[in-house]
Amino acid sequence: MHTGPMKHSGSVEFENGKMVDRPSCDGQFDRIGHHIEDAFGSDEDSAALARVIQQRREDPNTRSFTLAGDAIPCHTGLGPDFWLALYREYPYCDMFHMVHLVGDRARLLERVLPAAELKKAEYTLDAAQDPPLRIHNLTQAQVLALREHRILPGDGERILFHEMGKDSNWNLVGPLHPLPGASCSAADRGPFYAIYYSFFKIGQPALKWCSRTEAASVLLKNDLAHTIVQRGCRLIRYDANGFVGLEPHPDAPKPGERSDALCLLKSEGHPLMYDVNNRLAMYNRSLGAFSFQELNLTLKDIKDTLEYGPDLALDFGTRPAFIHALLTRNTAFLTFMMRRMHLLGLDPVRMIRHLQNHDEITYEILDIRPIGPSACAFRESIRGTMRAFQQHHNYILRSASNGIAATLSTLIFCILSETEWKDELATRQSRIQALIDLASANQADPRLRDIRRGHLALLAFLTLQPGCVALSGWDLRGCLSLHWPRGEWDQEGNKPAFEVNDEAVAAARARRGYPERVSAETERSELGCFRAGAYPAVPDKEVQSGDYRWINRGSYALLRPSHEAFEAQKPSLMAPIAPRLYETLDEQLQDDSSFVANVRAQMRMRQAIGLHTARQLPPMRLAAVAKGVAHARPVACALDDKSPEGEKAYWEREAASAMRESLEGSEGEGEGVLVLPHVLPSNRLQLTMIHFGRRPLRVRVDPMDLLRHARLACETARPDDALHALMAPLTAQLETASHCALVDHIAVNAGDSFDATEDGFEVPMCPLQYRCLVLTEKQ
Repeated sequence: MHTGPMKHSGSVEFENGKMVDRPSCDGQFDRIGHHIEDAFGSDEDSAALARVIQQRREDPNTRSFTLAGDAIPCHTGLGPDFWLALYREYPYCDMFHMVHLVGDRARLLERVLPAAELKKAEYTLDAAQDPPLRIHNLTQAQVLALREHRILPGDGERILFHEMGKDSNWNLVGPLHPLPGASCSAADRGPFYAIYYSFFKIGQPALKWCSRTEAASVLLKNDLAHTIVQRGCRLIRYDANGFVGLEPHPDAPKPGERSDALCLLKSEGHPLMYDVNNRLAMYNRSLGAFSFQELNLTLKDIKDTLEYGPDLALDFGTRPAFIHALLTRNTAFLTFMMRRMHLLGLDPVRMIRHLQNHDEITYEILDIRPIGPSACAFRESIRGTMRAFQQHHNYILRSASNGIAATLSTLIFCILSETEWKDELATRQSRIQALIDLASANQADPRLRDIRRGHLALLAFLTLQPGCVALSGWDLRGCLSLHWPRGEWDQEGNKPAFEVNDEAVAAARARRGYPERVSAETERSELGCFRAGAYPAVPDKEVQSGDYRWINRGSYALLRPSHEAFEAQKPSLMAPIAPRLYETLDEQLQDDSSFVANVRAQMRMRQAIGLHTARQLPPMRLAAVAKGVAHARPVACALDDKSPEGEKAYWEREAASAMRESLEGSEGEGEGVLVLPHVLPSNRLQLTMIHFGRRPLRVRVDPMDLLRHARLACETARPDDALHALMAPLTAQLETASHCALVDHIAVNAGDSFDATEDGFEVPMCPLQYRCLVLTEKQ
């Protein structure tokens, strides 16, 4: 059970000589203390929960569970540590990426930057009425000017939250004045400035992991010890653990040399990232806990950090891909990413796959960006499709320049409104009204059944393969996105969207039949419908900052007694109560057709057959052989030339092929079906089939094709891979497949069984259907 970050977060300021807490700027991801935030309870509540967990773990008659916590190696909030660092107190000033400008260097800063800009950042601690801390985010031109004077080394590879007014990663505070009684030389007693680095929001100063005092390491280890020992957490999530190193690129101009480029600092994939993650994970294990990482970098970076570092990792490779498959009814992008993970040697057993979480659905797709021009074109095509989709629906917003913000239930509603209910919901106005009607959670509405089928098809992608499955409360209650108080439009009346090639967006609009533009007047009239329907809105202050992730962070209660108390506390909640499509958990468990009942059945089934630890093979390629029939073909997933140039050329060809498959038609014969083979711990063959398309189809699987597919996968496996030992029993099974049947273990499919024919096994697939087929000898 992962509650998300609950420790004291935000910033502190001084009013009338007293320290005052300010709320978090990023959903509790700017930690400044160890104690539990008052809004979530108390340290005593946390200790009581830890005791209950320990009692259940010691009782053999109960099902035990583990509490998960968080560690944030990248940054803190603007807490007491940061204040002490601002005022040059040792060793706190060595904890952050921070530059102090004193004496001549302070006067140099005043000559380089205009006085009006410096005034924005002025702060005086001992004023009679203390003003709030004013921080000036430096512009890129100012960073370049300060680099020429050897004050700053340059800026980072990416500027996150750029659309929220953040122009660079460097922030200026000052002029500040030494504290009374501070020990400093006469030359340092005058006003001084502090410039600090922030990878994410301005209120999240970056920790410095390469320093004389190891202050950041001490801070994080203390935090881990408190979380594991005091709070009883046995699973730790590392958030933003890829942003811990910072130094100039080797080919960057030398300090002091004039340059028109921003002189990028290397941060992503930095060698220090592996060292920090390894040290934290080893310390974590020494305290009896294990860890997982939320690292949105390339697949190679994820694989390399898993070698000695965190035990598990969130799957950023396939998460955008399986949602793209549902939207486009085409699995080309999904199978491309799964084959890439297979060739890189990423063990799916160590992956955590999840439906919705607190963040946006990111479409940066960092892994294929550096491959080459064909891969870049493929990436832009995918991002163009998602941006066109986001712009077409008024209740999906872009977030942080790299993805879309909406709950998964809202996304499924929008996708089905373009396909299943296209005639019924012909206008944007009717789609809005349908969403408002669904928010009343009328369980008899047939559209709710369709959304649940789409939700379960996405869940099947998680459960019907090895690895860990993560579900959020937003999924279990089918929460919809919150409405935002007032839309934001550019001068042409368009909603803001994440940056992507305009030609790719125009092509996607044409493919999907979207209009060129929706007027601002139409947008505003639709927002009026939301208000008239009493649809809950996200707090104005959150969306004003440009952080649209808050529309998918509504509050919810899982159980009926909690839900009733929840409604009574509505005014004091941190976020409005989200509209919900599904009933509470205790009510859903009484209905075998409910979402939660299906989740329970899938989880029990995968554990019973050992699918969670199975050996996965690459997905097969489907080819049409007749109308309504597709044949699963073996795929040679191997590199002939293993040099860096040969590897790039291979993935360039694969990307070009995947792009052709995804653009030739939204749903060719079989292009919407995923066929994924596994070898179970019992040495039996298992096939996962998921139909993301909207037309019935029959999938033909030849046992000899399966055997060839397994042998091709074995050729690329490492010498110590268990697949080599599994080939003998697998060969024996498939060579005698005429005496076997494919038996479906999904409860809702009523134990379907398919015997072999001359052409192999032929399996019917309905739209959004999923199957877990195990090769079993006939009785």
